[in-house]
Amino acid sequence: MHAFFQRVGLEKPPDPKEQVRSWQSKLRSEMRAIERQCRDIAREEKSVEKEIKACGKRGDVKSAKMLAREVVNSRNVQGKLYSNRARLLSMSNALTEQLATIRAVKSIGKSTEIMRLMNECVKIPQMTEAMRDMSREMAKAGMIDDIVESAFEAEDADLEEESEEAVNKVLAEIGLDTLAAMPAAGTSNLPQTQVAEQQEVQEEEEKEDADVEALQARLNAVRA
Repeated sequence: MHAFFQRVGLEKPPDPKEQVRSWQSKLRSEMRAIERQCRDIAREEKSVEKEIKACGKRGDVKSAKMLAREVVNSRNVQGKLYSNRARLLSMSNALTEQLATIRAVKSIGKSTEIMRLMNECVKIPQMTEAMRDMSREMAKAGMIDDIVESAFEAEDADLEEESEEAVNKVLAEIGLDTLAAMPAAGTSNLPQTQVAEQQEVQEEEEKEDADVEALQARLNAVRA
């Protein structure tokens, strides 16, 4: 049969069962990648939490809240990644059901469930490229309809700025309830001695800004 397709200049159509197993393998790979990414984010969060405690000890409210916001954003990313992992697992289970159908009719059938899951998956920025390729393969095989290009648009590249309540909750978890209630450092209506002390603190903060920014950049890189 393969020689026949070569003679007429056509490619041999892929074996449906092998194609489904290949997709399942890709889904398992994607799920493992999600798990690794979530572990990396969790490790970076621990480093950020240590730095937040250090900011609390020196009274650096501004940096502490900035890093706490990064922790909130990271947790949101983790939540979305775990939700997507659940979708991938559901898709893998649906493909297992397809295998039973293929054994009976020798061809791939259309699946509205896989179509729905695929549409949800490709909207997640971290999954777009991998799922785009798989969706095209599934559409070509007749399992799903062509997914419209708008489905691949990322939800919002930048996460919305989290509420002060969420940031303060992170500070409270770390044991900085008092710091959460404090405003950012200012100099208005303070005695001269306190102003001088605050200026010293601000000078020290400026020296430590590079470390804080580097830590934030590392966490952003892991999330990406």
